[in-house]
Amino acid sequence: MFNLLESYDLLYFFFTWTLYNFTLYILIINNENDLYFEKSMIVTIKYFLLSSISNLLFLYGLSVVYQEIGNFSYDSIILLLNQYPDEIDLEEFLFILNIIFIFKLGIAPLHFWAPDVYSNIPLKTMIYLSIIPKIFYIFLIINLSPILYNNIDVLYFSAILSIIIGSIGLTQQYNIKRFLTYSSIANLGYFILSYNNISI
Repeated sequence: MFNLLESYDLLYFFFTWTLYNFTLYILIINNENDLYFEKSMIVTIKYFLLSSISNLLFLYGLSVVYQEIGNFSYDSIILLLNQYPDEIDLEEFLFILNIIFIFKLGIAPLHFWAPDVYSNIPLKTMIYLSIIPKIFYIFLIINLSPILYNNIDVLYFSAILSIIIGSIGLTQQYNIKRFLTYSSIANLGYFILSYNNISI
């Protein structure tokens, strides 16, 4: 986890990101209670498939970065974006990176996996997954903010949508886990909205 925060280029970021995701798959499926095992298996497969799609998108984004810049170093990307803002076109990559963060945070419009996963795992696992990885991803966004700032409107839109969907979803839930999930969607929307305002 901390190696990912200390990453210095996008390729290292991708490999450590993938390794960290494998630990989450194991955590979701590793249940002592037989009541949750079958359901955990199903939601783990769903989450794995969705994460695989996000990893493929990220690899495609890396090809865009290499084509434009020639390496994956954060410093090189930031330097060239500042020096040649009209010549370096990384809008496609930045959009993909924002979409991946939206998916991993479980905020709208890519929040659909979160209620399904969280409601089918034990409470202690759900509490961990709904807090620790989210804090970690937020720190990643802050760490990559010099690169992301050119395409911050994607997160801004997602934050507003998360507040609306999370608040509406709260009124229709009778399961405590799903209720907490929609609450976290709305709260993350408020946080990202305030972060965007500070960044802008």
